[in-house]
Amino acid sequence: LALAYRSLGQLEMANAHLKLRGNGEPTLVDPRMEEYYGLIESALAYQNRGFQAFESGDWATAADHFRRGLELEPDNLSLRHTLGTALHQMGEVEAAIAEFEDVVKLSPSHSRANFSLGVIFASTGRYEDAHARFAQAVQHEPDYVQAHLGLADVLQAMRRPGEAISHYRNVVTVDPRQLESWISGANTLIGLERYQEADRWLVEARKVHPELPELLALQETVQAIVALRRTLR
Repeated sequence: LALAYRSLGQLEMANAHLKLRGNGEPTLVDPRMEEYYGLIESALAYQNRGFQAFESGDWATAADHFRRGLELEPDNLSLRHTLGTALHQMGEVEAAIAEFEDVVKLSPSHSRANFSLGVIFASTGRYEDAHARFAQAVQHEPDYVQAHLGLADVLQAMRRPGEAISHYRNVVTVDPRQLESWISGANTLIGLERYQEADRWLVEARKVHPELPELLALQETVQAIVALRRTLR
């Protein structure tokens, strides 16, 4: 509709309709097709039903659909991972771990299952286990931003901040918009008294986010420390 208005030269109407546009494809409720889909017995059908329940926050119904799909395809890793996710949302942490572990046993390179286990282990203070899982995730998916962030957080918790730097670097290399990683990386370098490296880091950060006062303030602090250390030599 917006394109039609634009073709007519009615730009105000075109812009008004563009602002109302959603992110998905247009959908219409079709009762007959809904009834038809409800009769289909396949792992994919149950997965789709589970996702619909998932989107509405009905974790229990989603888990039930995923389980029924797994009865038809026990080795379906996608179904098993989403079942684990639903169980975790329901607070059934041990059951969720069991599902994620089953996925990893069947496919050690399954980065999403490894990441999910890492998140659970990190939240319960099992940092060594979390580190191992996040490391597996980035080994098999090097550009997995969230797994690198998980590794950085776990390394900080394990009092190994120097090792966290490379993961902040990976994050901002893959996605330079990740402001928190720029700031965390800078603060980590400052805490390690690696001031010249912190200054170079902040120069890079401000090329991406030139308008942010917190980055400028950090850089001014670092540069003042570097200048003071020079005068004291």
